[in-house]
Amino acid sequence: GELLTAEQVATAFTFARQEEVDVHINSWGRPGANEAAIEDAIRTNFNEGRPITEGDVTRRLGMVVVFASGNEGFEYTEEGFDYSTMPEVIGVGASNDDDVLASYSNYGVNISVLAPSGDDFHGALISTDNEDDAGYIEDGYNVGGEGDSGNPELDSQGKYTQTFSGTSAACPVAAGVAAIVLSVNSRLTARDVKLILEHTCEKI
Repeated sequence: GELLTAEQVATAFTFARQEEVDVHINSWGRPGANEAAIEDAIRTNFNEGRPITEGDVTRRLGMVVVFASGNEGFEYTEEGFDYSTMPEVIGVGASNDDDVLASYSNYGVNISVLAPSGDDFHGALISTDNEDDAGYIEDGYNVGGEGDSGNPELDSQGKYTQTFSGTSAACPVAAGVAAIVLSVNSRLTARDVKLILEHTCEKI
């Protein structure tokens, strides 16, 4: 298919804000190729998302935007080089099951956290790919592959993978933690959530 334009992607962020999304997860991007329209949409969501009204006053707590850092093994030295390095974003790299930076993960001072994922010669994550109520029948990203089939403890039809890896696997782990943080205190700002994740992570 054709790639979406920056304006189309920005519209998707706007739609998410209109729908009052709390945590917006993104496992895509091209290092060094940020688009201004998308950056503006992310900043707007961070600053104007999650409105709450108390009496006559409406406060905007901000949408929590989470981005995978990518899998090229780059060190990001500049803020804004990738969407994951924007100050309005929780940028997520990957660690492995030895609590070490995954061999492929992009990293750097502007990446907020690492989250568990797979790595060479290490375990990976298990992820299911289920049909939905709308009749979605195509296999998604996490379709089971060779070595995944035949484990009835997970799914008798093999619609799962035991090898979900990359920063695209780490990113939803961090987003889930952000959602749990908001479930404890829904009045935290997006900035609060980012700081909580950054300052409570185990340093590895």
